[in-house]
Amino acid sequence: MRVARAVCAVTVFILVASRCGVQACCAVTDSEFEAGARTRSVLRRLHDDEHRVMRRYFPEGGLFSLSFAGFALAARAVRSNDDQLRAQARAELPFLLQQTMGERDVDPFSSWGNDPGRGVIWEGHRNLLRAAYVAVGGDDPQIVADFHVGSEHLARAFLAAPSANLESFPHQVWPVDNVVALESLRLHDVFFGTAHAAAIARWLARERRLLDATGLPVSEIDLDGERVRDGPRGCALSWTLAFLPALDPALAASLWSTYRSSWSVDVAGLRGFREWPPGRDGVTDADSGPVVSGIGAAASAFGVAAAAANGDDSFRVRMLLALDALTFPGPDVRGELALFGGHVLLADVLALWTSTWTRLDAPRTATFAPWSQAPGAAFLVVLFLLTPVFVVGALGVGPLRAARGATLEEGEQRVIAAVVTVAVIVVAADLSLPLGVLALVVVRRVSVAVVRIARHA
Repeated sequence: MRVARAVCAVTVFILVASRCGVQACCAVTDSEFEAGARTRSVLRRLHDDEHRVMRRYFPEGGLFSLSFAGFALAARAVRSNDDQLRAQARAELPFLLQQTMGERDVDPFSSWGNDPGRGVIWEGHRNLLRAAYVAVGGDDPQIVADFHVGSEHLARAFLAAPSANLESFPHQVWPVDNVVALESLRLHDVFFGTAHAAAIARWLARERRLLDATGLPVSEIDLDGERVRDGPRGCALSWTLAFLPALDPALAASLWSTYRSSWSVDVAGLRGFREWPPGRDGVTDADSGPVVSGIGAAASAFGVAAAAANGDDSFRVRMLLALDALTFPGPDVRGELALFGGHVLLADVLALWTSTWTRLDAPRTATFAPWSQAPGAAFLVVLFLLTPVFVVGALGVGPLRAARGATLEEGEQRVIAAVVTVAVIVVAADLSLPLGVLALVVVRRVSVAVVRIARHA
């Protein structure tokens, strides 16, 4: 059995180390490793049409999977001096734009019926994808022409709208849904010298009138902008504050200060944002995502980008650590990194975008956050360094120890238990360190129970 134990120990080490060792080393030496691993995962799954599956979980999940992936690709390219990243973004953004057409006539955008428009969400996200394409040096005549036409159309619509906001869906107005379109107009002015600032200024003036008693923007209004339908919500505030600094730095700074001080939550060292105002509980819905101990999933995910946009790097890092602790990032043998075992594409897209947020008109730099500030990198390093603990836990205690001195039949039981332990640990290593530890504890206890039952059978 000593030989069997040694063989099993070596097997555990090789399997776990092969999945995490290379990635851990890369994470230490390459500050862009985590973003690259996430990008590979996201692009592969988008090319497999996985974004369509996201419609089941979130009404606009298909569109957002495509659009925010494009924003992230452009952000990575813009902030770097890597021409390969720019070339990759120029190659993928037309594909993503084309795929968004498939969202036009499916729910919820099909609610526009025969109307040629599809609301500010669909039109705004497509226009910002065009802006992203131009930002990375794209020069396809059709995409550039569509950017001109789309921007002019949106600017006129903003100036004509009674509330200075465009409808997301028929007769439904959420100001937060307008900021993506407004950012596309701002970038069009930057890249081509146009004058869409009046549309942006009109929206900002109305936004200042839509602050509640605490000084934060409400989330839904009527068509005229005179009646509030829903007060501030974390998902809307975080999303707005990820784009607002480029549109109005002074207003964004004021709102961020209020939002961070009154809506942030610290639970067991994990930092996040509330979905509803302090002292009020609401019903979890598709917009909020899961809400745990008052921390909203959407509010916290977009809050990472909001912190970056507002220059609050220390807060951004703390939120990234919290999100990594709750979403189980895991590497695989393909050199990809995904959350929740790679089962929720939109979560990976948003993780990529929020962790790489950059203004698309930012100057080219070669500055990246050190690896020690990349929570995913830290996770990989810890997982790799704890591989020997997995070995000892799997083979040095538990079923082997409980079955010491057992009969041949019981010895067979302990070998089976050890093999099961190895399998579970290897699978869990693809998901998360916490899951790996949990699997180790559970399988050890079950194995001990099985051996004891067999001993007294």
